[in-house]
Amino acid sequence: MSSPPQKEVTYRKFTWVGNQITDEDMTRLYQIKKARRTPITKLVAAAVKEFITKTEQEANHVQES
Repeated sequence: MSSPPQKEVTYRKFTWVGNQITDEDMTRLYQIKKARRTPITKLVAAAVKEFITKTEQEANHVQES
């Protein structure tokens, strides 16, 4: 039985971008994780989505000016 075809990745894959998170930020993430009972991976994903949205809004604002 053959596997389904793999979806082509059009962006550079990163093994782990979290290596740029400082010890202080990781400590804060851990504290939030414990308080909210939310996995750090979900907290990071939410932060990335928020960053992308903010960046896109700023870019659109500049284009409209």
